[in-house]
Amino acid sequence: KTFVFTAALEAGHPLSEITVDDSLSMDFPGQDTWTPQNYDLKFEGRMTLRRALYQSRNIPAIKLGMQVGEARRFGVTTDVAPVPSISIGAADVVPLEIIAAYTAFANDGQRAEPQAILRVEDRDGSILWQPASRRIQVLEPSVAWRITDVLRDVVRRGTAAGTVGSQIN
Repeated sequence: KTFVFTAALEAGHPLSEITVDDSLSMDFPGQDTWTPQNYDLKFEGRMTLRRALYQSRNIPAIKLGMQVGEARRFGVTTDVAPVPSISIGAADVVPLEIIAAYTAFANDGQRAEPQAILRVEDRDGSILWQPASRRIQVLEPSVAWRITDVLRDVVRRGTAAGTVGSQIN
């Protein structure tokens, strides 16, 4: 969902934009009608995009994903089918790819390339070799900051509020 909302911000949709969390059904050739639900099996009606993300509402994410697509430039190379359910994470992705993709939000829009070897030391702890960190600018710093702020809201008042360790400012 994070990448869908990021694509929406980049496409000019502000976090204050109103979306509607309501029932949705889609027909696909040769398949039963797909009627996605929210995790709580409820619909909350009108809400901002910000609230839809921090409350992890599936229906607004699917609707938005169908409008703006998703952001592949974050380094996810796994072949993901272009279906509406990818907007809510219904795809198998290599964990290291998704971890690396999220680094862009914490690094002002720069995606950090994963590195298998962080350094080589001798027995005294002296560094013999260390690769240079590789970062690629994949989105504007202001977009990264806004998404990171919404992700903080997940812990402040969203789906992770009240969990152990959720005291974040």
